[in-house]
Amino acid sequence: MKILHLSGAMVWGGNEQQLTDLIINLDGEGIASMIFCFINSPIEKYAKENGIAYHSLPKAGAFSFKVAKALSECIRDSQIDLLHIHTSNMVTTNLLLGVFYNSNINAVFSKKGISFQSSFLSRVKYNYKNIRKIIAVSNAVAVSLQSTIYKKNHHKITRIYDGIILMTITDQLLEEYSIRKKFNIDAEKLIIGNIANHYPAKDLSTWVETIHYFVNHLQIKDVVFVQIGEKTGFTQELLDKIKDYKLEEHVLMTGFLPKAKNYISGFDIYIMTSKFEGLPLTIFEAFQFKVPVVATKAGGIPEAIQHGENGYLADVGNFTGLAQSLKQLQESDEDRKIFAERAYDMLIKKFDASRLVKDVIAVYQNAL
Repeated sequence: MKILHLSGAMVWGGNEQQLTDLIINLDGEGIASMIFCFINSPIEKYAKENGIAYHSLPKAGAFSFKVAKALSECIRDSQIDLLHIHTSNMVTTNLLLGVFYNSNINAVFSKKGISFQSSFLSRVKYNYKNIRKIIAVSNAVAVSLQSTIYKKNHHKITRIYDGIILMTITDQLLEEYSIRKKFNIDAEKLIIGNIANHYPAKDLSTWVETIHYFVNHLQIKDVVFVQIGEKTGFTQELLDKIKDYKLEEHVLMTGFLPKAKNYISGFDIYIMTSKFEGLPLTIFEAFQFKVPVVATKAGGIPEAIQHGENGYLADVGNFTGLAQSLKQLQESDEDRKIFAERAYDMLIKKFDASRLVKDVIAVYQNAL
């Protein structure tokens, strides 16, 4: 079986990490993979550096016939058995492929995020006949899909939780990716970390409001909030708020860092303030490093975190609730340890990549 993975992403995030982890695990099961992507994308760079077969072409819009034609030729020349689509723009390309290039190759689509609006184009492309299965990353995503997927096609939706490849955490890794050492953070300061590119869905405005309440209202000063992620047009607004609240000495925004997940090992607490999520990979990565998590109830997050059992949850936008939960963990080393151990146990039982790959292979076989 040879799978062509379609990704139109031009940034590196959890979806891209999940794609590359999946390819590694599929290879271990004897399934060949190839990536179809854009030139100068992070996923192309990863494929080059790690010896993964790929076909790349210049970036173009979702309605590009050049991209659809190139995809048709790639399928033919590389003898592809099945498409696995990982981004919405490539679902559009898949539609053009079938309608204008008479392709009858079957496809699987992975849906990571939650959609609240269903356009005519979305309904057409997501219900196109060659998409045999749609993988929803959480129950919340599966439910949201039902407004876009025709009722007659609901049977195509299947929920498969993402999983991560469990790492061997060595002293060398902890030393190399010590966020405290890299940025010379005082040993006495608590580090509360977040990894997210600066997009509206991540609601980093609420992240700043949480810090403001935690530092200026709860008067907890021995803390540094570290934020790792690609800067965008929204970044300046965050920096302005940080300055207005006089939080500069308590906030470190690093921008993009390679292998960002490894820096979670140096966090004391992980915080996520998103308003829209499928089920973010960084939560599992925090679980792996045994770092307790405080997060919003966005999307599928409550499917991984049980409030008061293996982490704390707050309603979307509730910065006071998030800050109070951080305070509870800041005051109790014992609670941090208990939550971290319970979360790690859940990771092993529910979100291990070896379980994920078996479920995905079953979907491939069904789609074929």
